Amino acid sequence: KPWECFKAGTICFRHPRYDSQDHIYGEHMPEELRRFLSPPTQLGLKDRLIELEDPATWYKYASMQRGYLRESYIRLQEGSKAIRDILQCTSS
Repeated sequence: KPWECFKAGTICFRHPRYDSQDHIYGEHMPEELRRFLSPPTQLGLKDRLIELEDPATWYKYASMQRGYLRESYIRLQEGSKAIRDILQCTSS
């Protein structure tokens, strides 16, 4: 899963058919990170992998992923926000 990859420092590219609802790679992800992790073609993926051979580039995107994970953890209130929202709707 992407969250686990982000935490481990593994660059997690987006498969074109994954996360179609944009729960992870959506509007909350920084634009630069989303663009980098979503190469439009196989050749684009190959180019990104070559870019990651540079330690500074790898560190930049691994750090951005980790920061996004941290921000999402806070924004989603440790992952329980969706459950609380559902419970609030059903108790009304």
